[in-house]
Amino acid sequence: MEEISDEIFDDKTHEEIDLLFTDEVDEKLNQQGQFIYQLIGDFEVVAVMSPNHHSAEKSYLTAGDFREVNLLTYPTDKEKLDVYKHILIPKNINPKSVKQVINSHKLLQMVAANMGIAVVPKWLVNGFAMQALLEIKPLGKSGLYKSLFVRYRNTNEQLNVIDELLIQIKNAFTHCVK
Repeated sequence: MEEISDEIFDDKTHEEIDLLFTDEVDEKLNQQGQFIYQLIGDFEVVAVMSPNHHSAEKSYLTAGDFREVNLLTYPTDKEKLDVYKHILIPKNINPKSVKQVINSHKLLQMVAANMGIAVVPKWLVNGFAMQALLEIKPLGKSGLYKSLFVRYRNTNEQLNVIDELLIQIKNAFTHCVK
């Protein structure tokens, strides 16, 4: 999963609050003590495909299932993508082809049009699955689970605003992963 940095502004002071959403704690930065990492919650990473895709009938996907697929990914180094890092590289498997797609909306439209399979957080696609537009499959028999953290500087003058915001973020995230 790629890190997402967001600029959030305090409505009262109009000062910028830097938050970084990530699925990994940088131990080097963490040991330096300049940043605070807060757990937002846990989520599952899943494969998504069109209901018409030949893998839609499977109960879960393994690394071998990716050999003959068009893999749709975000434009980042493959070593940073969960599907490669946790599924494909350990088994030395490559998909038939890879197409990088800039945004989630377009990526999911391409998946629904049976143009390939994508690997994304389950919370991103729950609504599409309920509408029967996409099939969601776990990665492996036990699935692939990760944690989402937010990172911010411990010297930030807006720690009270961040604390309030994190309560809302955690509540929203918990609602999304249900």
